[in-house]
This record gives sequence, structure tokens and C-alpha cells, in this order.
Amino acid sequence: NAVKAGWISQKGSSVLNIPSSDPRYLEPGSGDFYAISVLRSQMDNNTAVRFTIEVGAKGTIHELLATGVPVPGVVKAGEYVRYRIVVAESGRHLAILLRAKSGDADLYLGLNATVSRNTSVANSNLYGSDAIFIQSFGGINAQHCSAEVIKQKGECVYFVAVLGISKRTDYKISALVPHGTPVWLAPNSDLEVLVPPRGQQDLLLPLEPGANMTLSVRAFKGILKSVSAKVVSKAKGKHPTKELTDLDDKTADFHGSKFAGVWSMRLEASAFLPLCKAVQDKSGCAVFVSLRTGRGFRGKATWLSDGNKAGSSPSATGKAESLMLQAGVPARGSLRTKDDVLRFGFAVQDATADLSVMLTPLTTCTPVVQLEFPSGASSSASPSIQTLNMDQRLGFVSARVSHMESRFKSGIFYLWVRQLTSKQCEFDVRAELEASASTADFGEMGQAVPTALLLNTPVLASGDRAHYFMFTSQIEKASEAVKREHLELRITTLAGDIMVAVAVLNTSAIANTSKKELLARSFGGIQPVAQSSSGAPRSFVCKVHERCGTALVCQLFVRVRSAREGRFADYLAVANDKTQGLDGRAEVLLPGVPVRGCIGPACPTSRGSSAQYQLFINNPLSTTLVRLSCQGADRDVQCHHVALSADARPTMPEDIAQRTYISPSRNEAKGEIELPIPAVSGGSPGQCSAPCVLLIRVEFEESSSGAANYTLSAASPGGYSLLTDGADPVTAVARPSQPVYYLFDSRRQSPLLTLAVNVPYDSADPHMELVSMYVLDCDVYGPANSSRGVRKVDPGKLEDPKLRPSAENYRFRAIPSSRGQLVAFVTRGPLQTSKIDEGRHCYYRIAVVSHRLKPVEFTIRGFDWHPDTPLLLGEPLEGMVDPKHTFSYRLEGSVGASTSAEKPQVVLSLEVCCGAVRLRTAASDPGLSTGVGDGKARGYVKVDGGMPPTSMPLEESRWLEVSAATGTFSSFVLTAEDPSKRMWLLPKPSSKLVMAKDSSSYHLAWEPAQLFGAGQLEGGAGVDDEPVVEYEVFFVRADMSLSNTSTPCGLYFDFRHRRAKRIFTRSRRTATIFGMRPGHNYVINVVARSVRTGHSVAYTPYRQFVFPEEQSVAEVESGSSTLWDDLGLLFVIGTALTVIYFMRPCCRGSRPAWRGW
Repeated sequence: NAVKAGWISQKGSSVLNIPSSDPRYLEPGSGDFYAISVLRSQMDNNTAVRFTIEVGAKGTIHELLATGVPVPGVVKAGEYVRYRIVVAESGRHLAILLRAKSGDADLYLGLNATVSRNTSVANSNLYGSDAIFIQSFGGINAQHCSAEVIKQKGECVYFVAVLGISKRTDYKISALVPHGTPVWLAPNSDLEVLVPPRGQQDLLLPLEPGANMTLSVRAFKGILKSVSAKVVSKAKGKHPTKELTDLDDKTADFHGSKFAGVWSMRLEASAFLPLCKAVQDKSGCAVFVSLRTGRGFRGKATWLSDGNKAGSSPSATGKAESLMLQAGVPARGSLRTKDDVLRFGFAVQDATADLSVMLTPLTTCTPVVQLEFPSGASSSASPSIQTLNMDQRLGFVSARVSHMESRFKSGIFYLWVRQLTSKQCEFDVRAELEASASTADFGEMGQAVPTALLLNTPVLASGDRAHYFMFTSQIEKASEAVKREHLELRITTLAGDIMVAVAVLNTSAIANTSKKELLARSFGGIQPVAQSSSGAPRSFVCKVHERCGTALVCQLFVRVRSAREGRFADYLAVANDKTQGLDGRAEVLLPGVPVRGCIGPACPTSRGSSAQYQLFINNPLSTTLVRLSCQGADRDVQCHHVALSADARPTMPEDIAQRTYISPSRNEAKGEIELPIPAVSGGSPGQCSAPCVLLIRVEFEESSSGAANYTLSAASPGGYSLLTDGADPVTAVARPSQPVYYLFDSRRQSPLLTLAVNVPYDSADPHMELVSMYVLDCDVYGPANSSRGVRKVDPGKLEDPKLRPSAENYRFRAIPSSRGQLVAFVTRGPLQTSKIDEGRHCYYRIAVVSHRLKPVEFTIRGFDWHPDTPLLLGEPLEGMVDPKHTFSYRLEGSVGASTSAEKPQVVLSLEVCCGAVRLRTAASDPGLSTGVGDGKARGYVKVDGGMPPTSMPLEESRWLEVSAATGTFSSFVLTAEDPSKRMWLLPKPSSKLVMAKDSSSYHLAWEPAQLFGAGQLEGGAGVDDEPVVEYEVFFVRADMSLSNTSTPCGLYFDFRHRRAKRIFTRSRRTATIFGMRPGHNYVINVVARSVRTGHSVAYTPYRQFVFPEEQSVAEVESGSSTLWDDLGLLFVIGTALTVIYFMRPCCRGSRPAWRGW
């Protein structure tokens, strides 16, 4: 025991060193022996621990059996640990896999016992985990392990050296010679798997009675064709017959399915227990699994048990095993029922580093994640169990546990993951160390292990610090570099602002320098990643082939950090393989998170005429709605050539007519395609019987030219879709009286959130009175939409119908603008209960509802206040400023030059609605360019007041700033347009108004407004016989007006604030004005609005003083009243209030259950 022991390992260490200088050291050949005892740690007394013990002397060669069983080890910087591998048969592949648990080490393969960096015949110098693969038919194996050598010596021997790079590296090393004997995989453990081309690998997995088991096989390289399993006795599984090794779909008991780069197979206890009873003997029951591939496969298999209910929570007692996580590498988890619980372990050796945990749900679910500290490993002030903060809407966790705040010590940390609902929950979980205080071996990364990006497996992350991702691309020969043209790394902002940069590690240069120096040099030249130019200004794309070229091994390190120090940002990182083939490769579509893409011959980012996605559907009771909306000015034409289809089979039929779900040939509303996926039970092949993996394909008509930019999303009907900050407008369709819901996630103390909806003109609803937008913030409000919040809304209850925005329940309501938009300005005034703390989620709930008789196609966009808000070409941006806030914008998009000698131009206009504004433009932020913002930056322009449409150089006008020119509140409309696509309204031949007066009224007349520009007649479109505009007359008392009455938005501003009156004349160009009070000066003006494009123009204002004798008849009649008239009105109001009081619903407690009166 520990009292009598001569040597005891250090706390938190798994290594025991006995120096030869110790007087109790036993000399070799003495005949004595050591007695070794392994005791369970007191801080982990309730856990069953499986272990492998290894004894060796320093400087000796360790034996490494080629069985695939990982052997743990430790190596220090600059030191070698060597192993010997025996291969007893010729014609076998050899795979050596080194998995770093912490730190970094390199792997070398040689033919003698002194193998080193300089004498190796093969090596792997990747950051993190390494692997060496020697093909059976390659030159090394053909000479060293040929059939003749095996026949003469009985075996061939390879030697492996592990070289320490970090100060200390804990690792596991394994060797595998693929053969026909099944490999044993214990519960809650993983195994590196290597399958040669056109081969198979068999696994034998024990079954635990009463526990549900899940097998997941994640691909690192290559493709699996199938995963099949059959329940057998352990004795039969160890020595399989030909019938068992030839297992196929017909003879298998269970089959795997592929989703997000992982093959998964779930074995419910209720399903395999009857099969066990039929085959079980004294040896026990197991499941025999066959993995088959066509072109070769390398990956990791994980056998996970979610049983052991006695230890199903951190506070419970009893046996509960866990899967140990590798730093930065994801593990797949699956929860089927509300009672399922999974536990993952992560060993922390460096207590001076922060612990980072990320969990990304791949289905609609919100699992609860708890972190359990080792007993005694945290300070008394910190809890031993901590629930990690979660985005309740998307369900993801991105949490950092600070060692300074928690004061934790080294040991094993456990992650408990449980599900709150009965829906199946698929997720990826990662753990890693960040911001180590140890020696910075790897430049700015320190000793932190970056998050591994695997193909088509998304990672949701957040924070206010830099985060690192790593992607490895390997090819066997330079001619295969063309495959990298289909690979891209994409970082998409969900909330906040980020900056993305990438560094390339060329491992071929390691032979000439140290890895520490190479990494420092790589990050010294880290390069920013440009934003995507195809549809999503908040998406950053890195093309792998542009960075890696023909390098055989290429590692990309991606750094993502908040653009503003201290600001939180949420983002999604994924490595996409755009190759379309029969293997079912597809980008993952997360529920509620829109993705953007481009297909078609003319699309610069497309590699073909189709794109494929995969969606995991886990709700068997609800229909899933897959929605595709085309983007851009010609989206109607684009969508006319796009087909949307889906199928639940592992391989989608190439013939679109054979697929189960197909979009209609002609859509009810142009610009959008909807594909409902109804819930079914059982069903025919291709139908989705939840849970299922649905393959979705977007295809562009092959016979058509051009391209289609689109947004694709999936959600339940009536559910929320996510609006990303500053992204392109999202197209949707509002059907009569069916609200469309959105969520906008804000993480900042912002003074202004702007939401804009573009609504097409409808002659039956010229003032957009039948289309509305309602907004609720993260408070729950009391009755009658009171301005003071009762409490903060629980994000987990966002789907509650009582908490949805509506005409009876809203905090902000959008108002029509002069540009055919509904605009809502969400401000944080003093009446709100509290401001949004930086870093905390605040979900703004948005509802767009139409009561028009026909479906209405609309676009919606939202953006929070922050520097460099994207300004899109052709999209009017309505805003407001005050003396305390300045708003800057970044002009997105490109335009062509009219001639090769000219610079590309853009048409900028600033329409002032009220107050006084100042516009500054430059190529970049002048403050950043000159240090003081003195206006010396290239292309600097400064304008006080409004600016009519003005042509300016595009590149010299990328940065724009709008501020208050005086100390007053101001509002404006900022527009940037492509000159080749620009259209505008202009009154011809004059914008002057003509006023005439008779005894009872004023008569107003004006000239017609015509539409000019792209696609219009040279002399303008629209005459009295064929009008293209409709007119509105506004009149307001001059002393009551707060706006600029010479602009359309100014006239609408006064009208919205009930200071101006409006007369709608449709296409008629005359109006009769009644109701102007005598003794006052009035401003009268006309606004013309295009019924095609939404453009508007104001005429020249007309001023009229109404003399007392000019009082109109209508004014006299409406102004005359008697005492009985007033009493009658008061009687009606009093009666109505009495009826409301006596008929109000009953209320319990102090809070009424009714609202909206």
C-alpha cells in the first residue's frame, strides 16, 4: 500500500521514475523483482479505471505490438523514446499512429535501433497527432519485409522514434498491420482504424446488458462504403467464419448511417438483447462489425455506452465510465431519450493553462453540459461542478474555464452531457488547453492545441479572445493537388465582428530548422483572409489549393478573433469538400442557421452546377421546411433555373425524378423555393422516418448560362430562423395571415439595432398597411406593451407561443418608409430595465405578417451598430444619429468600369430626413490611416448636409461615415448604386408645383415623374397613358414640421409623427386640399413612388400662408360644435370604458393574464 511503498508517483502523473542512484535500486541480474501496486485516486474514487502498465529502462527499446492497442508514453523536449515493431507476415501494410494528449512530438521510422531525425526512412512532423503509413507494395516494405526476408528470418523489424518538441508531451502510440483478425474495442474507448484500398477491417465490440451502445467512425482520410454489424458470441467473433467476414446488408442485424463526416450506428438495448439470448454462450455476447472501403480509409472508431444510470450525474455515486477526449479533436455523441447521459474525460497536465470546451449540436436540441472538476482540484471558492454557459437557441457551448479564476489543478476533468427532451440529439464535443503560461514553444499559440477542423463537420464557437483552428491536407503525389481545388475553410459570423487570418506550415522545411522556429516564422507571416464575394459579406473563405499548392503535407492554422477588443463574437467554422460524388459528401446544414452558396457556370466560387447538403432530422412529430431563396437583383430569373430536391437514402438517385422530395416546376412566389419534409412513420425508401439523415441537392439547369446566388435554411414551419448581423438580405415569402419569425442575436451594448424589410408594391395596399413587422427584445413585458420589462426571457422558452411577437404583443413596430420598406429602429432607452451586458445573448424576436390576399415575397436584413457595417450596392440604408454616436460603413461589392482606362465608379446619395448630418468617405478609415483622422487619407471627401446622386471612384469610397453635423438628432437614407444598373425617378419637365385657389379649397397640380436608367427608354418611362408612378400629397404647418420637407423620407418622417397630413391620388396629378387652418404658414409637397422598383422622388416644396378670410368651408363645418356634441362624445367614451371594465378576464395574483387593451 501507499504507506509501505518505496516509491510513489507524483500527484496527477502516470509515470514513476526509479533512478539508478537510489540505494534501493535493483541491479539487473540480481534475481530480485519489484512489486507494483496501482491504486485508485481518492479524488476519483467512484470511477472504474482501465489502464495499461509498461515497465522499461531509460535508453532501452520498448516493444510495440502491431495490434492497434495504444501504449501511453511521455517525452521531454529534445529527447527520443524508441520502439520496436515486429512484422511476421509479408504483404502487409504498416501504420504507426501517434496521438498527442498534450504538447507536440514528431514521429520517425527507421530500419535500425538508432533511428533518429537524420536516419529515418519515413517521418511525420505534423502539429498535434502524427501518422506514418507504409504500403505493402511500396519500396521500403518490398525490400525490408519481403517474402524472402520473412522466410529466412521469420520476421522483419522496424524501429520507431518519438522526438519531443514541447516541454513535455503526453502521448499514445499504436501500430497496426491490417489483417483478417477482428480488433477488440472496449466500451467507452476509441481506436485508430486503417483499411487498405478495396479492403475491410473487422471489429469486435462487447455489449453491456441494459446499456444503449453507439459506434461512431470518423474519417481522417478516404471514404467508407458501408458499416454493417451482427450480434454474435465472443468466441465466434474472435474466430469468424467466412459467412461472418462476408457480412453484407442482407445478413447484417444493424447498419450504420453517415452524417457530418461520421458513420454512426446505434444499438438499443431492447434491440440487441433478444439477439444476444439467441446466440450467447459461456464466452458472452458481442457485436461483430465490418468496415468496408473502396479507395482506402483512415479514421477513428469510438465505442460509446450511455448506460450506468447509477452514475448518471456528477453528484451521483456508482460506476460510470467515460470516453477520454483528445485535445482539439471532436468526439461524436448521440442522446436518444431524456434519460440518456454521456460522460467524457479530459486529462489536464498543465494547471497554468485555461480549459476550453466546445459542443456543437448537429440537430435541433439543447443539451445540458456540466464540467466536473477532480476532487480537490479547484479552490474552495469555486464549485466542483460547473454548468457551462450555452446558447439556448442553437444549443452550442463555447466556454473557457480560467485557471486564474477557478484555480484548478491538474487531473482528469469530466464533461456530463444530458438531453432535456425526448428528441434524438447528435453533437460533437471538443476540449483543449489554451493560453498556456508555460514557455511559448509555438509563437503566439503558446502550447495550446488548436481545434481540429474535419471535413464537413461544423464547429460553433464564441468568445472575445483569439481562437485557433487547424486543418491538415495530405496527398500522396504532387499530381493529386488538383483535388484541393474542391476544399475550402469557411468562417461565418453569427453575431459580432471577427477578423480571420491563416498561416501555412510547410512540414518539408522542418529538416532544416526546428519546429518552434518554423511555427514562429509561419505565424510571423500570417495573412488575413478576404471576405467572400459571393453573397455573404460576413463569411470568410480560405481556398486550400491557393495556400497549399503541391505540398504533400500541408497544415493550415486559422486564427479567429474579435475585431474589437473586449467584444464578443459568435461564429461557425467548417472545412468543406465541394466534391459531388456517390460517396454522399455534403456540407452540414444546421437547423435554423442559413448557409449561402453559388451554383452555375458563371459563379466564380462554384465548381459545378450543383451543391449538396445533409440535414439530420430528429423530430418525428413535425414537418421540416427546407427553404431556398435566391439573392440579387435578378433573383426571379435565377430561381427559375434552380431545382431543389431531397432524399433520405444514403446515396441520392442521380435521376431527379426518382428522388422522394422535389420542388415544384414553377414556384408560387418567384425568388424562393420551399420544400416541406413531412414526418412519416416507416414509409418507402427515400422518405424520412425520423431520425434520419436527409441529403439535399441544389441544382442549376445545365442548358442555362449564368449563376444563382442563394440562401438555404431548414426549420420547422412557424419556427424561428436566424438573422446574421450585417449579412445580405434574406428572401422569404409571407403567406396570408401566417407570420414568418426570425431571431437576431445581439451581444453588445449597442445604441441602435436596425431592421429593414423590403416589400413589393401592391396597388390594393399602396401604403403597406396590410404588412407589418413586430419586434420583442430579451425582456418579458407586462400588459398593454408597457415599456418596463417584467423579467428576462428564458432563451429555452423562445418557442413558447405566448412569447412570440404579434400585433397584441410587441415592444417595437416597424413603420413604412419612402423606399417601399418597413423599418424598425430598436433603441435602448432609459425606460428599459437594463442594458445588454457585453457577451450575454439577447435574442430579438421578429415577426413579419402579411394580410394581403396573395403571398408576399419580401427580403429582411438586420444590423447592429458597430464600425464598418456592410453597405450593399442597391440596398437603401435608413439610419439615425445623435451627437454621441457616429456610424461608419464599409461598401461591399464590385462594379465594372465603362472603359479599361477608367476607374470603376459608384453612385452615392445621402437623403436627409431630419436634422443635419455629415458624410465622410475615403478608401479606408482615415483615423487608422493617419492616426488622427485629419482627412489626409486617399480619396477623402467630406459633405455637410444631403448629397444628390453623385458618381465617385469605388475604391476611394469604400469607407463611409455619417455623423451629426450639429448637436441635434438626425435621420438619413444612404444609398450606393452600380451606375450600370441604376434607375431613378425625375419629374419632367419641371418639379415645381402649381397652386390655385377658389372660395372653399386649394387646388394643386404637378408635372409627371418618369423612370430613367437601366432598362428604360432613353426619354424615360411612364406617361399619363401608361403611368409607372403613383403620387402622394403632404401638407404640414411650417412651425410644426421637424423634417426636411424637400425629401421623401423627410415628408414621411413628419407624417409618421402625426405632424403632416397625406392625400393619396394614385396616378392622378391633381389634388384638392382641405383643412388648412387660417393664420398659419404651410409647406406642401408631392412624393412620386415607382410601382415597379420602389424608388421615390420629392418635388420642390411649395409654401402657402392661409389668411383668416381664406378659411375653407370644410374647415368651418368641421370646426363648429355645440356643448351637446361634446357631452355626447364624452358619454360614448364613458360607456365604452365601463363595458371594458366589467367584461375584462379574471386575473389571479398581482399580474393580469390579459394584455393588449
